[in-house]
Amino acid sequence: MKDVEANFESRTIEAFLVGSGGILERLGSSKNDIVIPLRMVVAIGDKIIVKSENQPSD
Repeated sequence: MKDVEANFESRTIEAFLVGSGGILERLGSSKNDIVIPLRMVVAIGDKIIVKSENQPSD
């Protein structure tokens, strides 16, 4: 994880910014940062687990 987007008025995290490299680069990701909206995050630990595009939202 490279950075986070935060809403200071509501004091919430809105998205994670992930830099290029690692598995994302091997999967053909561009060299630009990738924004992962918080609504797509399933779990946070040593790794961030995100929902697939086909997985329904809560």
